Amino acid sequence: MTQAATESKTEFLRALPGDDVRQILWRFEDRFDLQMLVQSVRSVARGPVARLVAQGARNTHEWTAGKQALLEAFDQSGITDVFMEPAEGGFIQGPSCGRTFRRPVR
Repeated sequence: MTQAATESKTEFLRALPGDDVRQILWRFEDRFDLQMLVQSVRSVARGPVARLVAQGARNTHEWTAGKQALLEAFDQSGITDVFMEPAEGGFIQGPSCGRTFRRPVR
C-alpha cells in the first residue's frame, strides 16, 4: 500500500454556518429581540462601516466626520441602547447584575 492511499484528508467547512445554526449554537433561537439585534449590527457593519473601511478610515487615528457618522448610525439602529433595560430606553430585558446604568441626559 502506498503512503498516499493511507493518508486521510482533513475536511474543512465549505461555508460558514448560517443564522439558523448560530441561533441554536448560541441558544437564542427563541429570542426575537436578539435576532433583530444581530440584523441591526450587520446592517451597520455592511453599510457605513464597510464604506468607511473601503475609504481607508482605519488607516488613521484621526477623528473624522465619517467616524462621527458611525455613532449616529449606531444610535439609529438601536445598537447603543442594547445594554439598557426597557425602563431606561433599551429594548432587551436582561439579567440583573446589581448595577444600574442610566442614560445620560442630553
